Amino acid sequence: MATIVRTITSYYHYINDEIADPRTNNFPLVSSPLPILLIMYLYHQFVRKWGPSFMANRQPYNLKSLIIVYNIVQIFLSGYLTVEVCTYAF
Repeated sequence: MATIVRTITSYYHYINDEIADPRTNNFPLVSSPLPILLIMYLYHQFVRKWGPSFMANRQPYNLKSLIIVYNIVQIFLSGYLTVEVCTYAF
């Protein structure tokens, strides 16, 4: 078990210290894995506990028109990106 932990630790330090770009050390969420783990924990708590308790006595939100607009925008953006990629690729 100690060998596994040592291997994981050495691999972690290799990735984050030896081959990492030093210019990214001051970027948010890059210097340590703890902020990412905290965000994942808070998301899990929201999905499993806080969200359902918040919506327990409420009607579902009507998002149909918003989702239609979002889908139309996504179609146009996907088409634009496809045209740009094909233009530069060929």
